[in-house]
Amino acid sequence: MGPIDYEKIFVTQRFNDEKTNITIDTAFSSDKSRVIFSSSFRRLQQKAQVFSLEKNPAVRSRLTHTLEVSNTGSIIAKKVAQKLIERGHLDESLRVPFIDITETCCLLHDIGNPPFGHFGEAAIQRWFRGNWQTVFKAAALGLEDDGLLADHLINDFLYFDGNPQGVRMSLYLQDLPDTYQGIGLNLTFSQILAFVKYNGDSDEARAGRLKKPGYFHSEGSKIAEVKNFLGWSTRYPITYLMEAADDISYCMSDIEDGIEKDIITADHFFRELFALWKVQDLGAFGYDIKTTDLHSRYHFFRFKVHLTRSLIDRVSSLYVDNEEQIATGQVGDLLDLDPDSKDALVALKTYSRKHLFRAPEAEEIELAGYKVIFGLLECFRPLLELPFTKFSLLVHAIDDVKLLLGKGLDVEWRLFNRLANKQLAAYRYAIREQSAADPENFVVKEWFYRSHLIVDYIAGMTDNFALESYRHLNGIEF
Repeated sequence: MGPIDYEKIFVTQRFNDEKTNITIDTAFSSDKSRVIFSSSFRRLQQKAQVFSLEKNPAVRSRLTHTLEVSNTGSIIAKKVAQKLIERGHLDESLRVPFIDITETCCLLHDIGNPPFGHFGEAAIQRWFRGNWQTVFKAAALGLEDDGLLADHLINDFLYFDGNPQGVRMSLYLQDLPDTYQGIGLNLTFSQILAFVKYNGDSDEARAGRLKKPGYFHSEGSKIAEVKNFLGWSTRYPITYLMEAADDISYCMSDIEDGIEKDIITADHFFRELFALWKVQDLGAFGYDIKTTDLHSRYHFFRFKVHLTRSLIDRVSSLYVDNEEQIATGQVGDLLDLDPDSKDALVALKTYSRKHLFRAPEAEEIELAGYKVIFGLLECFRPLLELPFTKFSLLVHAIDDVKLLLGKGLDVEWRLFNRLANKQLAAYRYAIREQSAADPENFVVKEWFYRSHLIVDYIAGMTDNFALESYRHLNGIEF
């Protein structure tokens, strides 16, 4: 296989494609605008990067981290595009689209993260692992008859992750207000596939063929349509650049935040890093630092800038030199192809896990955040325990509340009223489509769409709002 045919995989096609004569430049620029101006993107400003509910504005939120990743991704993309053009692998007319799709992919990369980050993900996984069969049965659904289908669909929750939730957000949840069409941000097919970090669904993750799912079953048919249209079955090339930009950005930024909060010092960082990295200088990266300089934040800053630039240069070269292997899906992470770069990232990540993430300032709030997300799912449990006939009354009561008179659903109605309109619109659309497409399995599938409804609502919360909701629903605060 030769160089990647970017003209083939860079397309303007959307699910709702009203403008047929739009240029590739305009289309990819529009994708970026759709992300930046979305409410899901704005909510990242109150989601944690490492330190939840942080009051120090100098410490990164998920939003500022995302902007940094986007900046790094843009720099990488510019270097890669230039190298590809020089080799004749990319037409000059695709330089800007190449950069834009990479930058937007980076802007999207954390947009599906639930409150409290990985601890929020873990809480959702564990709640469903321990409760779904009991709740499923309470909803008058029998595992004896429906077990195979249920065992398949439950993987979306047992292996819940912010990456596929972000795909779900972009494809369904962040739709037009008041006129829901089931198209989400209506991104180009190229941008959608670039955002799918892992090339497979939650079944693939359960089988151990993927580290994490790239998308849920609920979005599987749309992803398949995108892949078929593009004629691309392996991991999309731009995804490698986004992943590298994220790795380069967060490794150094998390440590910088730890220094900002006085959890660690520059001196401690350098001494421990040299021990972990098993080097006494950074000669492989053309940088030398003397032990007398280790106390200085200034020298940490110099080190950060130099290492970041070096890794960016290496990523751009690795992508171009391994383009054919990338096209055939034979490459894992780009930086794993370079031993020096891999060793550097492993050392940085090990240091963070050992000295930063274990700090009380991080762990105490993470444990509390886990309790909050787990507790919110427990609060909404009554909605999942209802048979579909009763839950349907709540849905239709939006238009006619008299339907609930004498039904004994007072608590459930008040819980239902907390759900956001955009998630409800996505749920109603999904069950309407499903009832027509697969009426035989509708009742079973409805329960899983209802589970997505609850998880969509909780995952879309900011850290602050999740804590506030938990307090209200548990009677701690009024």
